[in-house]
Amino acid sequence: MTMRQVFTTIAVSVCCAVLGVAVIWTAQERLLGLRNPPQFAWAEFRRVDEMEPPVNLAGPSFHGLIEHMFYGFRTESAGCPISKTDATWTLMIGDVEGTIHHLSIQHREGADFWSIGTAEHAVDGDVGQLLAARRGFELLDLAAKHDWSLLESAIDVDGQAAIDPLIDIANSRFAMPRMAALRALNFILSARVRREAVDAHGMIGPDRVLEFPDAADHPRAAEVRGIALNIIEQWNAGKFPLSEGSWVSGPALSIVAELANGNTTDALAEMLRARADADDTAEELMKTLEVIYGLPPFVESGFGCGTGETAESRKRAEQEALARRRWRRALLLEWYDAHHDAPLTVRLELAVSAWEPIINERQTNDLFGYPLLVLNEFRPLLRQGVAVVPMLRTAQARVSDISHQASYEMLIALVTGRHDPVLISQLSDGDLIQRELARHITAVSSD
Repeated sequence: MTMRQVFTTIAVSVCCAVLGVAVIWTAQERLLGLRNPPQFAWAEFRRVDEMEPPVNLAGPSFHGLIEHMFYGFRTESAGCPISKTDATWTLMIGDVEGTIHHLSIQHREGADFWSIGTAEHAVDGDVGQLLAARRGFELLDLAAKHDWSLLESAIDVDGQAAIDPLIDIANSRFAMPRMAALRALNFILSARVRREAVDAHGMIGPDRVLEFPDAADHPRAAEVRGIALNIIEQWNAGKFPLSEGSWVSGPALSIVAELANGNTTDALAEMLRARADADDTAEELMKTLEVIYGLPPFVESGFGCGTGETAESRKRAEQEALARRRWRRALLLEWYDAHHDAPLTVRLELAVSAWEPIINERQTNDLFGYPLLVLNEFRPLLRQGVAVVPMLRTAQARVSDISHQASYEMLIALVTGRHDPVLISQLSDGDLIQRELARHITAVSSD
């Protein structure tokens, strides 16, 4: 090889290396960009006429609301913004990494429109309603603070005043803001919902407040329940597009479950009975009735993964799932017709008897050593409160194995914040799994 060939080879190698590094760097930037998209941090609204002070919004609820109401603002190219004489508000949106986006918002003919450049877009919501309901959404976000006394003090001070602006949004035509407003209304009206929201962040200690007033007795309960039931009736009748129906039906069903009375349970049962088949909508109605009465699903829906399956096997699985939902609906409506008017103690005895096989068949170390999982799986039963404890004690006495007794003890501890010191002592002297169960039970309760 001549000297010229050597230099040529070296030059080509260097060029290939440089190109390779450039390709890798570009790919890395794109991959990291996809993996870590911009995240909302705060927003500031300013009225152009300066008739009101600026409003700053930050927190999980506003993250979702701002991202949705002004969807696409990050990809809009800047051009000539709407002038201040045309705009009603200016909006700054700050991202976590420091980028700030400047938008102009114009209110005309009863609607809001936003712009960064020359193109104009409809706001998927009402800016005035959002700003008026600010405190209601801030209260909802207080659950993440893990401070029960702070949360309840804030509800006492601001909860009543926050309800009307949230109701305005719940009655609006914008699905995503309606969903957020319904969640906030349920949170403000129900101390139990607030407790569940705090627990969902993993702060489950022995000092938890566990006895609450009935949310159905709240002065605004009937009004809010009526709004939620109206949404459910429209959703059940297929009057929402699929995505909007899925957004608003979930929190509306949660409100009806929390504020339930005889009329609402009758309405849910009749909707379920009248549906042409046991479809997905019927399943959501079933879940709501089960939550209200503290029942497990009489027939588990099952789970299937379509990966690697043929079209024929997927169709067979869908038919099996439909058959299970039909069976579940028939059994639930049979139970409802027989027992929905029974005294509370009778209904709770029936609910616990329905849960017993599930509790007794579960491996204790598979679930009951994890309080947050227990709260989630047994929520319909646990939300019945202290009234269900005598029935759980009776069921506990029917099992002889100490580990299964511990399963019931965990349920009781989560409801009452108390445990049986004798059983805990026996578990502490047992095997590794039993000692671990004792540790988790005492972590959420005291003797």
